[in-house]
Amino acid sequence: MRGKTVLLFLGLAILSSMWLLYRCVAPYPEQPRRHDCPPESLLVDISLFPADMISDEPMHPLPDGGGTSIGVDMGNGSIDISHDVYPYRIPRGAEKRFKEEVGGIRRGHPEHVLIDITDLGLQAEQAALFCGPKKTNPRCIYLARYDNFYVEFFLRAPEIDNPLEVIYPAIKDIDQKMRQCLAEHPGPGE
Repeated sequence: MRGKTVLLFLGLAILSSMWLLYRCVAPYPEQPRRHDCPPESLLVDISLFPADMISDEPMHPLPDGGGTSIGVDMGNGSIDISHDVYPYRIPRGAEKRFKEEVGGIRRGHPEHVLIDITDLGLQAEQAALFCGPKKTNPRCIYLARYDNFYVEFFLRAPEIDNPLEVIYPAIKDIDQKMRQCLAEHPGPGE
């Protein structure tokens, strides 16, 4: 009986030591940060585009996104748009996705040029706009990270001479909506 008691205490001491060692060595995870914005409020406004644009019903959730992801497709035959918003539990997830997608565009669309958008005064922590020649598909791609949100905006407009005239107002609208979302729906601890 005494041997079993010693083994029990020894086992508990080992488990306690392992738990303490793990707590001291393991990195503390980033605190969850969630902005509970109504997903529909984050989508680009169709009124920014030509009057004959038709919008599909927003897809909510997206097949490759979480339960609060949302996306929409719009078009009129000469302009086609896709806008997707992916909320992540923590900003690090959105940052990782942003970096992966930028790398994918650089590898998969080498004809696309990175456009300087610093003068737009965007509030995104990370943002990139790539545009390609007239016949590329997509013509322009805007990727951004707003805290724990990853945003994609694709413009397909092969006949338009200056796609920036179409995409700049859309980027500003997306930025304003994301800024409003983060201000009105602060995450825990803000």
